[in-house]
Amino acid sequence: MKEKLESLTLQWKKDIKEEILQEIKGEIDERFENIRKDYEENIKKDYESKMNINISDYEENDNEMLDIRGHGQRPEY
Repeated sequence: MKEKLESLTLQWKKDIKEEILQEIKGEIDERFENIRKDYEENIKKDYESKMNINISDYEENDNEMLDIRGHGQRPEY
């Protein structure tokens, strides 16, 4: 009887641990999704307006490089 109780206890602990890990993983995924949405809705638009560039254009065309330092730009005379 004692052995049966110990095996049940170990199984319960394992089940509870797995359940807790799944809940934590779900919360992390949810928070990450909220951060991504916040970036897309607020931070990215704010940065684009301050820098006067459209980051979305460069994300769609991965072939083009974003020259933020101006090395590839022609000098203005």
